[in-house]
Amino acid sequence: MPRFYFSGSWYFHPDKLDLKPRREVWGGLLVALLGLVVYVTAIRRDILAFRMALVGLLAGGLGFPGGQSLQAFHSWNPELFSSGALSHFKMFAYFNWWNMMETTFGMIFGAVLAVGLWLNRKHIAIQLNVNDVALSPTIEATLIVVHVALLLTSEFLRLPGSASIISMYTDMGLFMCVLPLIGIVGGRFWPYVHLLPIVAAPICGKQIRNLVYAAEPQYSVSFGWVLFAMIPIGISLVAAVYFISASQANQKARVFSSIALIVTAWLYFGLNTCFFQFAWPWNAWTARTPNQIIFGVCTVCLTIAALVNLRMR
Repeated sequence: MPRFYFSGSWYFHPDKLDLKPRREVWGGLLVALLGLVVYVTAIRRDILAFRMALVGLLAGGLGFPGGQSLQAFHSWNPELFSSGALSHFKMFAYFNWWNMMETTFGMIFGAVLAVGLWLNRKHIAIQLNVNDVALSPTIEATLIVVHVALLLTSEFLRLPGSASIISMYTDMGLFMCVLPLIGIVGGRFWPYVHLLPIVAAPICGKQIRNLVYAAEPQYSVSFGWVLFAMIPIGISLVAAVYFISASQANQKARVFSSIALIVTAWLYFGLNTCFFQFAWPWNAWTARTPNQIIFGVCTVCLTIAALVNLRMR
């Protein structure tokens, strides 16, 4: 075992002699984060970045234990759900408690992060300066093509020989962030392309892999590619082009954030619904149904919030 390790130990598995620890990178990410915080605080004098780093630590510190406490409560009190007071609520029988932990973690983390940003909104100052753009359109487009190619190749292909190093692109998080950081900081349209089609691409790929090319496929190859690749990527590209065009006309941040939130929320809710095999509550319940209900309610609430935000002046 590594000297410093967070994800497993023989202390927890004393009888498992063949325990093989997975690669541990949390310590390296923590050091990188601390270095970044020192940089934005001492050199850039960016009070917003410093405060949001602290808010992020607080959000994770509350979110992960909060979500895990929910799962641990079920594990420590199984009789409460099988024969106790909560046994009258049949929906608990379909709960995937690991997914509930993840969902609760994300909900707490996102809520704390949103409140923290709202409390520090006066420090958000965006000054439009064309001199900040350092990359030519040709170089920016080339970097996007290279990043997407490395991203998809690393995620879905295993190359032989010396080319296998490409397969490590997504395994090394810091290395994978280099090209996007350069493009977002020095480019014109990379932020919009990254937010929409680039983020969607590997998600759509995993959707196709699990629903089209699985041992028991749920969709035909042609229909699956249209439904899970052409349509969502097409929607993302159209939205990205619209935002790039609108940014040239000094589009308001409120308009951008509201429309982008609606597009991404419904896009990923739709993909998730297909992945969950349409686990609507009016169909036969499965372990996916509770999360489908939660995600549906959250998507509607986000849409309402975005529409209200659009109407504000």
